[in-house]
Amino acid sequence: MLSAATTPLAENEPGGRTIVDFELAGSVEEADEILATWRADGVIDDAKAIQLFDLIYPLIYASALAGACIGAAGAWRRARAPGLAAAGIAAAWVAFAAAVFDYIENVGLAVSLWGHPASPWPELARVAAVLKFAATLVALAYALTWIVAASAMTIRRRFPRSPTAG
Repeated sequence: MLSAATTPLAENEPGGRTIVDFELAGSVEEADEILATWRADGVIDDAKAIQLFDLIYPLIYASALAGACIGAAGAWRRARAPGLAAAGIAAAWVAFAAAVFDYIENVGLAVSLWGHPASPWPELARVAAVLKFAATLVALAYALTWIVAASAMTIRRRFPRSPTAG
């Protein structure tokens, strides 16, 4: 039962395909092959359920990433690094761009899942998926700099600069 929840598309089975494989299919032939595998494994409805959840998921992860980027920007501002702080605002917008790419990708996937794969939908889904993953990684990488900024502040507090002798 737990296996069905953690790997709903039987991707742990020989020849199983993941939703990411489907997102990156990039051609009608590859999308058809993945859909045929899912139909044969009886998991096509699971794939559709995942896609329905993906109607709200981009807003959730984009908001979380953007919030983390804003938090990191604040930490950089407190660390007296205004350039890095400004980059955080841009990174927050990049997180929302990832969500936009995710929705574009979802259109391409929906055409194939609920209809029949036809060009240009698998190609469009692939381009949007690659841009989504890239934008997500950029925002996540910046958000993780929060740790560096917080560490810099901790070091400054523990080891304040002594006034220079003059």
